[in-house]
Amino acid sequence: MVIPGIYDGRDNTFYFAEYQGFRQVLGTTQVFAVPTAAEHNGIDTTTFPGDTLTVPVNPAIAPLLARYPLPNEPNGPFGARTYATSSKVVTNTDQFSVRVDHRISDQATLFTRFSLNQVNGPTTNPDQTAIDPSFAVNFFDHQRNAAVRYSRTISPHLNFAAAFGYIRSTPIFPTQNPTDPALTYGDGLFEGFNTADGSITGSYSKSIPGQT
Repeated sequence: MVIPGIYDGRDNTFYFAEYQGFRQVLGTTQVFAVPTAAEHNGIDTTTFPGDTLTVPVNPAIAPLLARYPLPNEPNGPFGARTYATSSKVVTNTDQFSVRVDHRISDQATLFTRFSLNQVNGPTTNPDQTAIDPSFAVNFFDHQRNAAVRYSRTISPHLNFAAAFGYIRSTPIFPTQNPTDPALTYGDGLFEGFNTADGSITGSYSKSIPGQT
């Protein structure tokens, strides 16, 4: 390795570096049930055709109902409550590694390596982002891996080595919007509001092994 005017490590220092990037924007279609314009006001003419049900809307719930999009596909699988739209599921991944080997002397060598892997996405609940983009639950993992190894030949029959390693992993599904309340329907009639559509789990770990 040679850095002009700073360092000349020819025949002593060697390096390797690599980078990989992945970008994906996947178009998907969401179809789910939302309240009709009449149901926003507590008037139901859909459950029992020919009959009208009037249910007072709790003032605390009214603002949440107002944030639902109105149905736009009356012939869809949910009838007059059907809402159909398209959305994007984004996945970004960056991977990077660098390795440096250095010959300190005829008897001693040094090895170092650092690797990085950053994953952001995909969005696991595109139905929810169709209601509000801030409801997205995206997979997230920033991994780090580093290693250092020093080796020394003391004699033709004796060798000494010391190694140090570091591993960090953070696989998690973070909630983007922790302030809006989650709302679900006991009968499953409508798409939930700020719900994860499944389990949200995550873990965080570090490992620092050493060896001599």
